[in-house]
Amino acid sequence: MKKIIPILLLTLPIQLHGQSLSDTLTVDIDGKGALELVYFGTGSCKTLIISGGDLDYNLVMGCGTKVAHIDEFNWVENWKVVEKKETWKTTFLDNGDIDDTRMIQMQNDGIYVGQTDPTGGGIITFMDGKLTWIHQGD
Repeated sequence: MKKIIPILLLTLPIQLHGQSLSDTLTVDIDGKGALELVYFGTGSCKTLIISGGDLDYNLVMGCGTKVAHIDEFNWVENWKVVEKKETWKTTFLDNGDIDDTRMIQMQNDGIYVGQTDPTGGGIITFMDGKLTWIHQGD
């Protein structure tokens, strides 16, 4: 039986497969064959929530709960489903300088979150069974 962890009272938007931040996206983000729902919670602090599919619990990111180094999503202006593919991954040194940029193969589909201008963003996906942030851009 799936364990549901109550977080906040959330309104789940009805429209699917859109790219507006009020839409709910569907994606097999963990690669287990069932579609998860991905949506932003309502409130002054924006949370990104992944639920359903093969997950035994809701994954809630933002408002202090991190995926990699990202702990808030108030900066996000657009998002979309990204199919499993080769993509560039940028890593950084502790001082913020770029350490390395290399091509990697995504193991599963993911969700790109970013800003409208091309300053960057990232792909949230599962790699080696763990939720991962693949930084995109500078």
